[in-house]
Amino acid sequence: MKVSSVEILFTVVSVLAMGVFMPLAAADDIPISTVSQSLEEPPSVQVTTADRLSLRFHGQADLTGEYRISPDGTLSVPVIGRINVADMSLAQLEQELTRRVTEFTSHGTYVTAEIISYRPLFVTGFVSKPGAVEWHPAITVLQAEALVGGLYRAPEGAISNENIGDVEALRLLRTGREEQKLLLASLAGLKAEKAGSAQVEVPPVLAGLAGEEEARSLIEGQQSYLNSRRTGLEKKKAALERSADLAGDELDALQEHAARVNEQLRMRRDMQEKLAGLLQKGLVPRERELESEIKIAELEEKATNVAVARARVQSTAAMLKQEAVALEEDRAAGIDAEIARLEGELAKAGIDVEAATNRYDRLATETARAAATPLRRMVIKYTIVRRSETGEHRAPAETSSYLLPGDVLLVSQEFEQETSQTPETPGGDQAGGTGNAK
Repeated sequence: MKVSSVEILFTVVSVLAMGVFMPLAAADDIPISTVSQSLEEPPSVQVTTADRLSLRFHGQADLTGEYRISPDGTLSVPVIGRINVADMSLAQLEQELTRRVTEFTSHGTYVTAEIISYRPLFVTGFVSKPGAVEWHPAITVLQAEALVGGLYRAPEGAISNENIGDVEALRLLRTGREEQKLLLASLAGLKAEKAGSAQVEVPPVLAGLAGEEEARSLIEGQQSYLNSRRTGLEKKKAALERSADLAGDELDALQEHAARVNEQLRMRRDMQEKLAGLLQKGLVPRERELESEIKIAELEEKATNVAVARARVQSTAAMLKQEAVALEEDRAAGIDAEIARLEGELAKAGIDVEAATNRYDRLATETARAAATPLRRMVIKYTIVRRSETGEHRAPAETSSYLLPGDVLLVSQEFEQETSQTPETPGGDQAGGTGNAK
């Protein structure tokens, strides 16, 4: 039997690394019999361990080609149909295909089956590159671990599991303090705007929390924001004032127009009285009186329209003045509401910072206490997760345990506290005790 160079390589790796990692392997009391196939014996090569097959039908070239094994353990071949290949060896598959082809074609033939690629297995957990690994016959836990880059190695300066709690507490503390700085700066800007001040002053609390330089930088941002808000407010007020001025000009023009219309109406009415006297004397025809009445009616209608226009413009001017007043009042109310909201958030941020400070101090104390304890020993444990007809099974494994396609190899780390006994003195008292010397 020929041995491939790949199998030789895996054998050498297994022999060299067995002595290094064997002490780290798991040794749980869970019986290995819970897994459908023993981990201590190399698994036999079944058809279902393959992902793709090469089938050569001698005398039936149309059927020759590559085939994929379905997840349900069946193989679909044209003309023949779907075949359940579970628990079949390659030789049994060749015999079954030969028998079926012969039945369909009535011609003597034979079939050759070869595995092109095997189904993968998966390695995850405390390894360098978790992922899928192509299975091959007699692959062991140690070989699969080597194919994913071996055990995980933390980069230089990485955060360890021991101080991750300290880092999280420090992150919360820094986040809370940054929020306090922003809230204090925003409050300073709003209070300056409420007081009508042109300059935002640096609050002493902010200077003490952030330092003079950072505090000035934050206040400069609020100063720009204050100037922008005031500029926008002034522009709105100026627009309202211009509109009010235009309404006043229009109102003056309507006033003059109304005066002219009223004067024309007065003159027409005087003429109407004179025409009535002449009409009684028979000096003017009746049509002249009717024409005068029509002119008077038109002027009265024009006077009414002018009066309506004046009322409308007066209402618009009053509304513009109210909007100008409301603009300042609304802004003042908005400033008060915003100050109240920010003060509430500042109080909450203070509580959060205090809690984060207490947590950080507590963890720092625990870390210092833990540093005085003996070092812990890391132990690597392996668990194989395998699915079968009865469900999912887990079993502890050694580095020499064999794997099957579809297996999931879980690599985990655990820490065991190294305990040391205090040596006793010759007199029976412990070292460092208070027993009396004989």
